[in-house]
Amino acid sequence: MNSETVHDVLLKERIVYLNERVSEKEASRISEAVIVLNAQSSAPITLYINSGGGNIDAGFAIYDILRHSSAPITGIVQQKAHSAASVVLQGCHTRKMLKHAQMIVHNGSVRMEEKKIDDIEANMENEIRTLFEDSIKKRALMYAIYAERTGKSVGEIKEICLLDKAIYADEAKALG
Repeated sequence: MNSETVHDVLLKERIVYLNERVSEKEASRISEAVIVLNAQSSAPITLYINSGGGNIDAGFAIYDILRHSSAPITGIVQQKAHSAASVVLQGCHTRKMLKHAQMIVHNGSVRMEEKKIDDIEANMENEIRTLFEDSIKKRALMYAIYAERTGKSVGEIKEICLLDKAIYADEAKALG
């Protein structure tokens, strides 16, 4: 019996697939795949995306490895690229969306699931300030990425992100 996964089969064809939430585990898997494919040759790589978003730090990690790739990477949104997954798409050299695919760009949210409530309560003012400052920095990074890749100003990107709505392929193309 063959123990190859779908991801293994796709990798042989220089295809990487992000089809779950953006997480540290997915960032590691995708980064590893891109590094291996770059080591094999500089032939094009295709990254299919169907993700509801997830951890923005993991999204930035995937974005960075995609931008670092010497092999050209085409990103194709198969169904959805929400939130952090839309940042991943921006890392691709060529970006495409299937006709009925959608992308959601927004300002994100601060997550505190890794913090212990007691720790937060004991140092609430400092914790809130730190979380707020971290969120502002990540938002600025995200705006800069979208602005660079679309040719829009950071102000225009902020306005688009505030809408927090689905953007379909035609509209995404018009936005750059």
